[in-house]
Amino acid sequence: MAEVELALDARARREPFDAEVTAERIRQRINDARAASAHRGAEPALDTAAHLAHADAAVTRLGDPDPDVWAEAARRWADLADPYWRATARVREAEAAAAVGETARAAEALQEAHQLAAGLGAVPLLTDIEAVSRRTRLSVEPAAAAALDDVAIDHLGLTPREAEVLSLVAAGRTNRQIGEALFVSEKTASVHVSNILRKLGVNSRVDAAAVAQRLGAT
Repeated sequence: MAEVELALDARARREPFDAEVTAERIRQRINDARAASAHRGAEPALDTAAHLAHADAAVTRLGDPDPDVWAEAARRWADLADPYWRATARVREAEAAAAVGETARAAEALQEAHQLAAGLGAVPLLTDIEAVSRRTRLSVEPAAAAALDDVAIDHLGLTPREAEVLSLVAAGRTNRQIGEALFVSEKTASVHVSNILRKLGVNSRVDAAAVAQRLGAT
């Protein structure tokens, strides 16, 4: 949102402004728009829902980073099949995730944002993505897929398909990217990842990747 960008510019110039008051004013406008949509008695159109979700997320830039609201905005833009705004939301998700220490999530979001923006030839957006890459020290290029040997696979108790999925997890791929690489649905990839986490006795993709690296992923 333009008002958020202006406030951020003022902050960068160290000009005095009240972030909380500004954020509250913007939230009220968003709530008014949402109420007006609800008053019409129907679910908001996809484009309205996407714009409202993006606006909700934009306000968080004036306060504490929140990658989840940016992920929701990206999902809404995906529902609308709008790659430009999906990339915009994902780079902000990457920025917020990095700020709260979710490095793997930040890398995934930033890589997808770069892939989308590059496909569109969106130069200003690519410049923004590269700036975030420099600030967070996260690469916009996915790591090469790792490979587990038979000994490691047996030691982990994985099926051959789960071994393939773990190799891609260790390379920082998202469920969607894993699905594309293995020609399965994103949901199926998600199930494989959940099974892998259970078998390895870990709670996160980062921990699973660390196990794979220790056992010979290259």
